[in-house]
Amino acid sequence: MTKIICRPKVLTLAQHENFLRRSVEINPANEDERRTVERTPVGRRGGPRRLTLIVGRKWPKSGVRLSVQFLDTPPRDLRERILLHMNAWAKTANVRFDETNGVGQVRISRLDSPEDMAGYWSYVGTEILGIEEDQPTFNLDGFTMKTPESEFKRVVRHEAGHTLGFDHEHMRAELIKKIDRRKAFAFFDQDQGWDEKETTEQVLTPLSKSSIMGTREADPLSIMCYEIPGAITKDGKPIVGGRDINPRDFEFAAKIYPKPARRDMPVPEPEAAPEAPAVAPPRARRSPVAGDTFHIVIFDRFTPDAPATGTETGPVKYVRLYASYAGARVTVPMRVRADKGEEPTAFGTIIRMHERIQSYTNRESGTLPGDSEMIEFGSSLFETIFQGDVRRLYDEARSRQHGNRLDFVFTSMVPWIAEKPWEFAYDASRRSFLATEDVHFIRNVLTAVPADDIPLSTGPLRILVASAQPVGFGQLSIQQEEAVIRRGFDPLIKAGLVEVVPLARATPRSIHAALSTGEFAIVHFIGHGAFDEETQEGSLVFENDRGGEARLGERSVREIFCQRGIKLVFLNACQSGSGGRADFNKGLAQSLVAHGLPALVANQYSVLDVSATEFARHFYWAVANGFSVGEAAREARIAVNYSLQGEIIDWAVPVVYARDPDMTLCLKTDGAAAASVTAARALRRGATDGRPVKVAVWDIDSIFPSLSATLDRMNAGQTHIGFELVDLSAPVDAWDLKKRARDGTPYLWAEPFAKRLAGFPLELHVNVLACVTRHWLRSNTDVDIYSWWPGENGPPVLIFSCAGFEGMSAEGPATDRAIANALVQALAGFLGQIDTHKRGSKDCPMANNAERNIAHIAGMQAFDADCRRKLEKKIPDELPALEALLQVFR
Repeated sequence: MTKIICRPKVLTLAQHENFLRRSVEINPANEDERRTVERTPVGRRGGPRRLTLIVGRKWPKSGVRLSVQFLDTPPRDLRERILLHMNAWAKTANVRFDETNGVGQVRISRLDSPEDMAGYWSYVGTEILGIEEDQPTFNLDGFTMKTPESEFKRVVRHEAGHTLGFDHEHMRAELIKKIDRRKAFAFFDQDQGWDEKETTEQVLTPLSKSSIMGTREADPLSIMCYEIPGAITKDGKPIVGGRDINPRDFEFAAKIYPKPARRDMPVPEPEAAPEAPAVAPPRARRSPVAGDTFHIVIFDRFTPDAPATGTETGPVKYVRLYASYAGARVTVPMRVRADKGEEPTAFGTIIRMHERIQSYTNRESGTLPGDSEMIEFGSSLFETIFQGDVRRLYDEARSRQHGNRLDFVFTSMVPWIAEKPWEFAYDASRRSFLATEDVHFIRNVLTAVPADDIPLSTGPLRILVASAQPVGFGQLSIQQEEAVIRRGFDPLIKAGLVEVVPLARATPRSIHAALSTGEFAIVHFIGHGAFDEETQEGSLVFENDRGGEARLGERSVREIFCQRGIKLVFLNACQSGSGGRADFNKGLAQSLVAHGLPALVANQYSVLDVSATEFARHFYWAVANGFSVGEAAREARIAVNYSLQGEIIDWAVPVVYARDPDMTLCLKTDGAAAASVTAARALRRGATDGRPVKVAVWDIDSIFPSLSATLDRMNAGQTHIGFELVDLSAPVDAWDLKKRARDGTPYLWAEPFAKRLAGFPLELHVNVLACVTRHWLRSNTDVDIYSWWPGENGPPVLIFSCAGFEGMSAEGPATDRAIANALVQALAGFLGQIDTHKRGSKDCPMANNAERNIAHIAGMQAFDADCRRKLEKKIPDELPALEALLQVFR
């Protein structure tokens, strides 16, 4: 197959005039260096040319930042791959190519027709400024993901070099002298279909020395030098040409576009980290210009082309959509209602999907939407707020980021619009959710109160963790409850990132006393939130002095929390993100932010507190390492997304409020990043090192405060199976809302639950994940089961339910035996692939206990002869360890 080679492109007279004007505007030095350059006209399939810079066409020496538009909408992975190779020049040079959804300075096509547009080509340097905005400046004929990597290096990096101002290396006179003209005419007539005139213009006409600026002598191995076959050279030896950017290319590019001083470079990742952090290290603080935030504000009632009288009545048809960035401000009318005969707005679809998610997360009815439905929903959200001039300003803002992510703040004065889950906005053209890939998505409220000005912390973040709900199974003592609270933060404590002060059974008086000291940077509240539909006011549920319920409205909550030196409040409580219909700031989260709290995290849907664990852990890890609030929110969403298998909505349940997305809570401390969240997640890793079978145990609902000590004794009782305590997040969508358990609550559905958690054993470096829950459990075939394990090819996730075991204590000898017996049963069933039995010994761990007899689960057990024979055959190495575990708590 003929190898396509690069073809020089020539400007028309009109393009040339536009180029001359724009080139001097962007780099005044081009005016002094404008010279006559002999260039070739357009050929058919291109011709070879050298590593030099066309004088008068170079970009400013301060650096090159070019936006890139793909004209034929190639798939995302191909766009990213092309940009990756274009940015290979950035290794030594201060250059950057970034994709934009708007009109790019570099516009890439993959045309294979008409003939004068086909092949591989690019205009050179600032010539691209003279090209019409609907025309390509760079062509990659037929490139796909199946194109070999060698061609991406040879072609994409070569054409990117042209865009940076480098012309063909082999058009230097010293290389052209090596070519036999007669042989060249014959070769290119057969290979490219050129006549003698085209071959002379494309191959045999050198650029004059006065028109180029480059290395002192020609470099035949430069990426800008294409292969000249030995069949057309005078000595029969080929000019090999470059297949990738070589050291001399990099050296030359660095001289033309030198990188800035080292102090302006991003903060490097610590070298001493024992394991790579779960998120990237924070970027260097950006300059005010580069760090401009993109704001969207939705104002209330608005009638286009009509003066406001202040007396408008009736249903609102339009609201005003306002956007600002870098001093630019635009407004567009946004239609929220359709009159009879008009095309419906997207809000009907948005409201129905929002209510569907609410119904499921409130554990009332229905199912969560699938991946394709969420993409369609997200696209509707995106297209609704990015309209007309707002979209154009957004595209311009994106094109200016140069490798940084755009800080984005969403504010709505219209309560019913503000409450919608805009975090799900999906950019279909880029195939990405904004909040996880493209921007730092933050919310704000309209308020006249400035945010509290609080200095940065210099050490571990001091967190008050207030709990005002039943933490576990049965009644725990305050000491047990505080142990459970501390256990949830143990990875961060061990990493030296936070100091935690637990406040169990928090009352209004106790939390007021704690916060009045001004000692805490963060308050993490675990409990219940409520929103009164009648009064349209949010509240937090505390305990009263008698252990009952004490509801505090938004006014009392803000009086306790605001202006106490607190930087962040994390409300791990249902309905904490809800706002009022008439006054959105009557919602709990909105009220706190409106009255000066710098930053806040709340839940926009009702979820179990355990479902927010992963987000909270990664969010705190990021802010403690000097990340901004916007960066921390994005990194936490990403962590939630990859921690659970499949397409999920969990990452968008938390909403983050802040006045400034670029706000940081503390300075980065030396060594703080060394322990990642993943590395610290397992609390007792040392106890399992070297054991053939490793089991991570997750107390989903914080049922057993002494579980760590229980696992210690099980590890001491044998040396084959190692148990370690872990703390994870429960997926939102693992509930069966159609069937209800005997107490009226939804069933935890084993198969989808295990599927979501399937990736954790590999991440935790264990063989099996064993989960303990207080919720009623079902499988695809049975309900009211208390133990579940998968088939031979299923995910290595085991589940034990304590629901229905009346009289089981939170801790004690009987509880220790119950835990050991349950783990032995599940491990024997999974590793040995055997089932429970209704006949045979009732003291066997595999005996079916449908009646949930507490005496059986907490009693002394031993495998009966039949089960022992099966296990001895299938898992002879594990059987002795399982039998030893049954004897640990005699």
